[in-house]
Amino acid sequence: MKCYILDAESQTMKKIPSEKTGVVLQEGQVGIKIMTREELKKSKISLSYKNNLLYSLEYIKYSKVEIYRGSIQGIVRIPKIASDCEEEFVFGFHWKENNLWLISDNKELVERVNKIKEDIYQGFTLPDFVLALFNNLIEEDALELQNIEDELEQIEERLLKRKPEHFNEIIMQYRRQLSKIHAGYVQLNNIGDCLQAARREQFPEESEGWGLFTHRVERLHDYVETLREYVQQLRELYQTQIDVEQNRIVTVLTVVTTLFLPLSLIAAWYGMNFPNMPELHWRYGYLLIIVISAVIIIAELIFFKKKKIWK
Repeated sequence: MKCYILDAESQTMKKIPSEKTGVVLQEGQVGIKIMTREELKKSKISLSYKNNLLYSLEYIKYSKVEIYRGSIQGIVRIPKIASDCEEEFVFGFHWKENNLWLISDNKELVERVNKIKEDIYQGFTLPDFVLALFNNLIEEDALELQNIEDELEQIEERLLKRKPEHFNEIIMQYRRQLSKIHAGYVQLNNIGDCLQAARREQFPEESEGWGLFTHRVERLHDYVETLREYVQQLRELYQTQIDVEQNRIVTVLTVVTTLFLPLSLIAAWYGMNFPNMPELHWRYGYLLIIVISAVIIIAELIFFKKKKIWK
């Protein structure tokens, strides 16, 4: 467990020993505690709706927030955008008056809190900290989404030159990834709206910050929607290329069949071997059939060239 005391007047956020969790907060100070799920289970902290929070962290697979009388509680599940990261970042929070409990088994939560510590300013309150934490969750998302767009553009360039191997599997991975990110932004936007509404009743000035947060999430959501449409366009382009290739093969087969159809007729005609067929006993009959066959093929090729059926 890691415990901090945030002092808005002195612009400090000091870490205190975990055994001093019961320290009395002075005026202008707020307490922030970070613990794992196991530590929360074993702790004797009298936390409202503690079991509900633990259950949500264990079984609820989406982000949500619940507003209670005197407290706000929720869980956040953020799918990772970068491909080299874990699948998602999960943490729970319980906000009551001047105390905030953050619950996560991921060490990344401590790193994010330490990053926020560096940007504390005078008058930095607990609501400011919560808002900063949520803004930190999406701080680098625009850059990561840009990287995904660059990767899709590279796939498009390779697709125009030749069909990449395992294209469908690659596109399916991007579709799944973008669908998770899309759902994550929808849930984050809902959390932002709920917190904005909850704080607007008592502290109207605080709701403006949550309004800006929801606008940022909406813009990222729209960006992801654009990328999903881009992925769909790549699939359609790939299918179009396959159709063109199939049409080309069918055209070749049709031309070859058409070329040999008259020759097949001639072969069938003179393969009957009736006794009264004069060409069978004529000295130049064989040569005549060869010339007729060659003329037919040349005439057909010229026709196909003019009609642009054969290049």
